Amino acid sequence: MLRTSCTFTLTLLFGCLTPAFAQSPAERLLAPRQAYDTVRVPMPDGVQLVTDVFVPAKSGPFPTIFLVTPYGTTQHRELAEAWSKAGYAVVLQNQRGKGGSDGEFQPFIHETQDHSVSLEWILAQDWCDGRIGLLGTSSQSYSAQLLAATEHPAIKTLVNVSGLTDVEELFFPGGAFRLDTMYPWLFFNVLNRPIRKDSLWQERFERLPLESGFEWDSAVFEAMWNASVDTSKIRIPTMHLTGWNDVVYRQSLILRAGIEKASSGEAFQKLIVGPWMHNQIRSDQTSAGDEEFGPSALMDEARYAALVQRWFDRFLKGEENGLSEEPPVDLFVMGANEWIHREQWPPEDSSPVRFFLAAGESDGRLQTEPGEGPEASEFTFDPANPVSTMGGVNSHIFPHKAGPMDQSSFEKRSDVLVLTTEPFEAPATLAGPLRAELYVTSSAKDTDFTVKLMAVKKDGYARILEDGIRRVSTRESRTEPKLLTPGEVVRLDIDLGATAYRIDRGERLRIHVSSSNFPKYDRNPNTGEPAFSAETLEIARQKVLHSKARPSFVEVWMLEG
Repeated sequence: MLRTSCTFTLTLLFGCLTPAFAQSPAERLLAPRQAYDTVRVPMPDGVQLVTDVFVPAKSGPFPTIFLVTPYGTTQHRELAEAWSKAGYAVVLQNQRGKGGSDGEFQPFIHETQDHSVSLEWILAQDWCDGRIGLLGTSSQSYSAQLLAATEHPAIKTLVNVSGLTDVEELFFPGGAFRLDTMYPWLFFNVLNRPIRKDSLWQERFERLPLESGFEWDSAVFEAMWNASVDTSKIRIPTMHLTGWNDVVYRQSLILRAGIEKASSGEAFQKLIVGPWMHNQIRSDQTSAGDEEFGPSALMDEARYAALVQRWFDRFLKGEENGLSEEPPVDLFVMGANEWIHREQWPPEDSSPVRFFLAAGESDGRLQTEPGEGPEASEFTFDPANPVSTMGGVNSHIFPHKAGPMDQSSFEKRSDVLVLTTEPFEAPATLAGPLRAELYVTSSAKDTDFTVKLMAVKKDGYARILEDGIRRVSTRESRTEPKLLTPGEVVRLDIDLGATAYRIDRGERLRIHVSSSNFPKYDRNPNTGEPAFSAETLEIARQKVLHSKARPSFVEVWMLEG
């Protein structure tokens, strides 16, 4: 029996707002400020980390919220004040090399040691009652997860807001480098240079060899790839807050699955997936790309503060506030612009549906059975003229290219295969994982295949849902690439992420199959050389097979009924 009602609804969250966030901005400015101390916490190597400490103005000790950031603590101080007034000690710490902290910032290298030492420092303070809740957004959440994976008994719960977990999947999805997200992020964090003021990004992306634009220590760069969080060590209650248009939402699904497996389902988890991009939580934005999602999509500062505090009230203070009795999965269904609530992910009332690729008289078809007729579709891929990135679950660093956008203009290209279903006879809801399985050949020693999934409106607008890529040489292992024999048939699994989207009657599903999506992903030179160091590009002749013997397909999960 599905639980379809739930006390968690974004439009009702103001009923549990803390007093500080129930006030207007002007009232908050006039209200007494919560005092805090800035201290320097020493590390074993002599580095000292600048740390803001907020303690309630009443007798303690108190449960403590701990957040570590490379972006400066200023943006979190108002939240810390509100939670401190609600009875929490709050510790905000700048990572080494950031925000006045000593040392050199090297992503993913020092976190576990620094955070563990800082945790022991917190537990030694008389205002801490020994119960720790971890909180973080994006790379801040990665830091929190590393600390949670130490299995320290004082750590009682985690709030993960679109955090990094699997470094290899984030940097190298499908074996290709996530160029327009990770390159600028490393540029900003490692070299301390502003992102938006640099007008030369396209030139950097197109540079040959690509590695000539990477100005940091290659040894540090390589060390990052072995820095994924060990989710098998995290068994605590965890809330995941992310968005379908967030470039790292897949990471939250990976973390959730890891905790579920590690705890044998015993650790309570809450999964909340809205329609947001990476920088839209804690903002008043309810749109992405071409779409406005409406007031129920709002996750502003007040709603975020209340949501996080309610979680900590339950799992740090032990308050029976009904949270554990609610459905643990809340999904925003785009297209319908409404929330649904389920017991698990993927939803218990959803199941996979496959659409097989088949040739048509003009464009190709997607159909529920493997097709008769021509056994392959062909195109030529020139990495010097790649399909450009415009719309999709892309980097928030370049918002004009991110979010739902029309993909129909790409259908004029000769290197894009277009395959479409018949119009849906009744509305249908996609809710779950997305993937493609392709049988392919290429004239190249190595190459890429890309898939975009779209919902096609009645007027022809091809609304992108998600996309994925597979670098053929990494089909078995990224670290041990296996080159192609030209003409060899190989099967590729292409992860397209997940979604929740309502398809109206008369609309269709469509995919684009090609070999590039640039600069979202780096270009494959087709030479068999590593893409970072290749100095030349070659043209490849590609085939996608779709016979009964080699049935290429795209798979979506749909709700029943």
